[in-house]
This record gives sequence, C-alpha cells and structure tokens, in this order.
Amino acid sequence: MRKGGVVVRDVDSEVLQEVVVLRFLRNLFRRKDTVEYLREAWRTKPSIAVAEKLFHRLQDTGSPGAALAFIREAGRAYPHAQRLRDLQHQALRVRSSEEVKSLRAALAANPRPEIYARLGELYRYLGHCEEALEIAREGIARYPQSGGNYLAIGLVHYSRFLKTSSAHDGLQTEACLRQAYAPVSYTHLRAHETVLDLVCRLLLEKKKNPLPT
Repeated sequence: MRKGGVVVRDVDSEVLQEVVVLRFLRNLFRRKDTVEYLREAWRTKPSIAVAEKLFHRLQDTGSPGAALAFIREAGRAYPHAQRLRDLQHQALRVRSSEEVKSLRAALAANPRPEIYARLGELYRYLGHCEEALEIAREGIARYPQSGGNYLAIGLVHYSRFLKTSSAHDGLQTEACLRQAYAPVSYTHLRAHETVLDLVCRLLLEKKKNPLPT
C-alpha cells in the first residue's frame, strides 16, 4: 500500500496470513494425534512407535478397554518388543485396580466365595500379598469349602517360595493347593500323574497367564 509516495506494509493482512498458517499447522498436528489417524497409520504402516502413540491416545480419551485390546494386538504383531509388553502390563494393572473397586462394592452388597477368590488373585497380581491373604482367609472363614480361596492363598505362598525358597512358604503352598484341588476328579490326571503333579502343571499353565482375562 502507498501513502504519500511511501510504501506502507499492510500489517493487518500479514498478521492474518500468519494466523491462517498457524491454524493450518495446528490442525495438521492435531489430526496426526487423533485416534482415527493413528489407527489408519497402524493399519497401513505399523510400527512400535505408532503402537505406543495409539495406546496412549486411547488411554487419554478414556478408553482403557480399547487401549488394552489394542496393545494386545500390537504385542502379537511384535512379540519381542519389551516396551509393548510393559504397556500391556501397565494396562492390566489399571484394569485390575478398577476391578478391585467394583468387586469390593459387590462383596459388600452380596458376598460370594468367587468374589473373595478373585479379589485375592487380583491383589496378588498387583503385588499386595498381605491383602490377598487377608481377603482369601476371610473367604475361607465364610465358605470353608471354597477351593478358589485356598488356591489364592497357595499362589501367594508359591510366589514367595520362588523368591525366597522358604520352607514355610513351600509347606503352605502344598497344604493350600491340596485343599484347592481336593475336589478335582482323577479323570483329569494324565498317565502316571499324581494330584501334586497336576497341581504343578496347573501352576505352570497359570504362570504363563497370571491374570485371567
């Protein structure tokens, strides 16, 4: 623009153009951070980095269930990626903590032996072994024939035995697991397998999948 033979810049026009560019860039970066964009990126060009971003985005948008389901999918695609295994463990801990709150409320409203047993297992998974023992013992006090609660106690002692080789924990493991699997039909036993062999086999299977889904 010319005023009196002098060129004057149209400041308002330049500022407006800068604002338009900044808005475009902002929207572009926001788009790259949306769940839809990241899902498409995972579908067309999957990578561990994309998996991490999508997992965190799903969690940030209040979809912990979807985040867990996705990180399991990503873990199957990259089975040796320790970072993805850590994220899955993190997601499981979040879900387990939420389940504990729900089960505590259910226990107060309508106590059942399987609720005590599940709480014992969740507390053990979360690393709260004393709480696991306390809730499972409470379950046995109310329901003496509850094999699930004996199992919960036995697995706490078994976890401790693996770390310390304590004779006490070893004996408690055997005693509780005998009680837990006492009702097991002998038709479940394989050839030349004792009840304790069965228990050890079940423990190994459980160790591969420590928290039932």
